[in-house]
Amino acid sequence: MKKVFSLILIACMAITMLVPSIYAQDDGNFGISRYNSTWLVIINVEHGTARDEIDLPTILTKGEFQIPVIEWVGEYDGNTAGSYFFTAIFEDGTNPENLTATARVVVLQIPSDLPTNTEPELPIDSIPISTRAELEAINDNLSGNFHLVADIDLYGEDWAPLGEFTGILDGQGHIINNMTMNITDMGGGSIGLFSFISGATIRNIGLENVNINSSTGGTFGTFVGVTYAASGQTRPNNMVSSRITNSYATGKISVESAHGLNVGGLVGINNGAVISQSYSAIDITICSGGNVNAGGINGVIISAHSFIGATSFNSSVGSSHNTGSITVSAEGFSNVGGIVGTYSGSSTRRSSTIGSFNTGNIMVTSGQGANVGGITGYTYNAWNGASSCFNTGDVTAISERGIVRVGGIIGRTTAQSSVTASYNRGNIGAISLSDTSVYAGGIVGYAGAWIENSYNTGIVYADTAGISIIGGIVGFTKDEPYPYYDSFALAQHANRPATESSYSLSLHGSPHGTQLTEVQMRDESSVARLNTAPTGRQGRTWWAIDVNINDGFPYLISNPPPGVNTDEITVTLNGNPLEFDVSPIIENDRTLVPFRAIFEALDAEVDWDGEAQTVTANLGETTIELTIGNATAYVNNEPVELDVSPKIIDSRTLVPLRFVAENFGFIVDWNGITRTITINTN
Repeated sequence: MKKVFSLILIACMAITMLVPSIYAQDDGNFGISRYNSTWLVIINVEHGTARDEIDLPTILTKGEFQIPVIEWVGEYDGNTAGSYFFTAIFEDGTNPENLTATARVVVLQIPSDLPTNTEPELPIDSIPISTRAELEAINDNLSGNFHLVADIDLYGEDWAPLGEFTGILDGQGHIINNMTMNITDMGGGSIGLFSFISGATIRNIGLENVNINSSTGGTFGTFVGVTYAASGQTRPNNMVSSRITNSYATGKISVESAHGLNVGGLVGINNGAVISQSYSAIDITICSGGNVNAGGINGVIISAHSFIGATSFNSSVGSSHNTGSITVSAEGFSNVGGIVGTYSGSSTRRSSTIGSFNTGNIMVTSGQGANVGGITGYTYNAWNGASSCFNTGDVTAISERGIVRVGGIIGRTTAQSSVTASYNRGNIGAISLSDTSVYAGGIVGYAGAWIENSYNTGIVYADTAGISIIGGIVGFTKDEPYPYYDSFALAQHANRPATESSYSLSLHGSPHGTQLTEVQMRDESSVARLNTAPTGRQGRTWWAIDVNINDGFPYLISNPPPGVNTDEITVTLNGNPLEFDVSPIIENDRTLVPFRAIFEALDAEVDWDGEAQTVTANLGETTIELTIGNATAYVNNEPVELDVSPKIIDSRTLVPLRFVAENFGFIVDWNGITRTITINTN
């Protein structure tokens, strides 16, 4: 059975005691909701966990009532990172107060030491597309299934968005290049490759050199203007059915309008879709006379970082990232985020951002105020938070006469939103040109949330003629008490010189933190703190540290910084790294390495019989014989069964490392976090 990492049951009412097998925290101070008639259950599960492996409660207790749950109903995909929501169905007559219960199951990002999913097969009726005309012909069959068999260049004529698509479009790794739209007369329209999708799937496509320009209002994305769940569906809570996965966009979106705007690097408004394993490199520039929701710094970047302008219902973004810049000038109010501008919905329609990151800079100038964050600008309701995310872009908001809330991860949170295992390394600035209040925090600017196992190293700055409240972790906390477990911060206050700053560790009830040195921040002890869970809750290894990664600061194992190869395996012998001309591989949970390199490193004598495809090695009184493709090895002429057979890759023979080293008397250890195998002399 897959490992269930953590289980939290949050009772949104005065409770005595919940079912012991599912209740992990009962001190009354952790995550108590403001809703008086709803249970909220949160379960984090490992990527690949099957639905029948999730233990949702069968009985809920409220006061004297024991309320049986017949079933939990909801859509679930354990192979796609994100949040999935279930509604409890109770037996008739057993729920006298008509209480409701919702479970949020969070599928964590795929660990770096697991293989990725195989590509889904094309539907048998899928239609091949190789030209612009064939792509445009999707309009004649919007419920059909299609796949690209060649790159398509749209240069020379403006693209007209396709209609409401309900089928499958699989790019198979191909590119649609030079999609250009110059819009002057479609006020209120939905702009993208598709205007709308409903219950559709878009996957494995790159949109390169996108150029969208508009002088009117509307909703703008590169792939889709607006996404919906499947048309006419009756699933509880409008569960997600549309998907955009393993796709990306590069280029720019530039909009100037007297009206309000929703703009995303991938999607303008997401009203029921999961975006995953995608990214945006779209530079977004907006000038608006109204309110603005903008996300993605390019919009939606999904790979675990999908960036969406505005989301509602059960939409989610996972394993995606944004590298584009976002520049907004608005007369009204602005919600802007590197991944998502605004998360909105009701208490039973929730969204989340998991395993995503932003590296683009964000600059917002707004007449009536702004909520701006490196990941999300504004989370409107419970559980619309961020987990395993990071931001390295600079985030700045300037308001002429309204309140400003700016955070390295989220600008403003409400209700029970949470930030877990996330960090910010960009500089944060909140400025008012009048006497209105400003709030700036390294993680959250204005918090109605709890923050766990997170840190900040960016400078936090605020300037106003009115009230300014800033902190290394949180600027202002709306609802005390909320726990800020082991969150580090480098906070620079507005009343200090620009060159003066201090590292700090934020503990429970102390959003501004206590002093730490830079050396302490880069020490192994910081990782130990970040991986420690609060009392009564199960810990998880989120973090690792390496002097060559993230400037020596802690990084997320499941969401490493760009350019870090988390698949690489390191092998050391008595503390010295070994080099191989063919990289080690993992098969069947066993590591195979080139035989000659490992045997010679161990000072063994090696002989290769090319005709028999057999390797023989001698060290001291031990002789090992291995044959390509044969699961039976011989140690001093005694047969031993192997978990994985030797094989040839790139003209090199690979053999199981642990079997070889341990039979020669060495001690072998595996560190799954750093993906390092250590071999030591016994």
